[in-house]
Amino acid sequence: MGDAAKTWDSWTDAVANGGIVALLNSRTTDAMVKPNSYSQNTMKEIVSKYQNQARLINVGRKNTNFKNQTVIYTLSESLTMPKYVPGLTVDNNPLSNISQIMNNTSSGHMISSGYGGGTAGIEYSTLTGLAIPAYKPTVTMPYSQVASRILCK
Repeated sequence: MGDAAKTWDSWTDAVANGGIVALLNSRTTDAMVKPNSYSQNTMKEIVSKYQNQARLINVGRKNTNFKNQTVIYTLSESLTMPKYVPGLTVDNNPLSNISQIMNNTSSGHMISSGYGGGTAGIEYSTLTGLAIPAYKPTVTMPYSQVASRILCK
């Protein structure tokens, strides 16, 4: 049929091959390369390491009761703290209300793996805790390439 898969970019693949073929192409890639050191024991060691780090972090945490809390996160390519933008200087903090809320609650910042578009990928990372750069470069649509495979099994 002349399919020339372009799995690194779903839009380009759809333009070149049509939407249905692009969808099928997105289902044919493995999400990750299995590391040689992968084993059940290695995974247990990693879990133990981060459980220990969490215990140390939580010792000094003011708010240790996470029940009945609401988690709010803002995903916006146009919202960032100006002080984090290299080379940008502003006279005052235009996000002072947000800064005040963050200073008085359990809060944090997310390092985004992309700016300007790609919100679905960033959303996927936020909701799953899985960073997209950990996947193979051909994974550009984690909801259809990764999550749908897991859900369809």
